[in-house]
Amino acid sequence: MPRPRRIDDATLLNAAREVFVEKGPGATSREVAARAGVSEGLLFQRYKTKADLFFAAMAPPPVDPSAILPSGDLAIGDRGAFEEAALQILAYFHEAMPLLLPLVTHPSFDPERFFDREAPSSLQSWIDALVVFIDAQRSLDAPATDSRGAASLLASAMFGVALIDTIGVHGEPLSEEAVRAMVRALWDGIGRDEIGGEGNASDASDAGVR
Repeated sequence: MPRPRRIDDATLLNAAREVFVEKGPGATSREVAARAGVSEGLLFQRYKTKADLFFAAMAPPPVDPSAILPSGDLAIGDRGAFEEAALQILAYFHEAMPLLLPLVTHPSFDPERFFDREAPSSLQSWIDALVVFIDAQRSLDAPATDSRGAASLLASAMFGVALIDTIGVHGEPLSEEAVRAMVRALWDGIGRDEIGGEGNASDASDAGVR
């Protein structure tokens, strides 16, 4: 009968993650072992190389669209729901960014391999869910716009905000109201005349803004 493990994989990876976030990819296996309270030999029983340990520890949190995007029946033109979805996406990136920054600086990092084979869930499922969400906000007779482009832009914008917040470009995190203002600008860009009846093309043309 095999001897029970003294430390489970999740605990070991948590210790490794703490060390790599603090010290980057150059942190040693000895430092990881010390943080976990195990021997280096045990580390390499579980993971063949330090790189294997690093990539296992630094995988970003799973993407769960159902936890981020509103569910159930939404009123057409629900801008508030669109803003809340963006804030949830931003919260995810705030959580993931401290892992992503050391991850992409590792000399062996291969984005295609990592996100296709090693990351716990593909971000593409998130974009797909955003497309469905954006389409659901349109009136049925509205002309089609590029929902996938809008979804990608929203995710990219929130990624950029999280990156700037993490590296401290403006000293403190962007305020929630500033983020909401960004999302409202995107909402208008998708088409005020197409979502929720907030206006129409002829009104905008008459006003000289189109």
